[in-house]
Amino acid sequence: MQMAITRTPVREGDSPVISKSGYGGQITQTSPKPVQNHLLSLVAGLTGVRVRPSLTCATGSSGLHLAPKLAEGKVSAFLIGTEFAHVHPHYDGSLHLALPHDVAVVAESGGWGKIGLDDESILLYAPRHEVDLVVIWTFVAYSYRCARGLDPEAGEITRPP
Repeated sequence: MQMAITRTPVREGDSPVISKSGYGGQITQTSPKPVQNHLLSLVAGLTGVRVRPSLTCATGSSGLHLAPKLAEGKVSAFLIGTEFAHVHPHYDGSLHLALPHDVAVVAESGGWGKIGLDDESILLYAPRHEVDLVVIWTFVAYSYRCARGLDPEAGEITRPP
């Protein structure tokens, strides 16, 4: 799958209800545990990524940390330290990740998330099933390539199996 992200399929259904307090997670349309586990296993398979507790989110969130020697992206490619994204606790499954603003706008316009107040991160809605996971994976892979300092549009990241 080529990484140029200029548009995405439109997310089916209404937007989920998002918490106005705390970490800003998702209250409705949460992600089933098997889908969350699939996403985390895909991310853990990326070179240099360690899935560890998040440094910036609610207890139980899985931070996606890049090995420091591979973290060659801009400071804006990270949420904190070498954490480029995190998946909210098992009862939620939504994600925060660092994305360039133009890519975050594509995600938001397709109904996949909500741009944060900092304009450098986005809350991606929890993947409800494998079809959602394909789109969410595209954004996670893009964020990963930015964190690595790679051209996010030059390489291929395979679709989730």
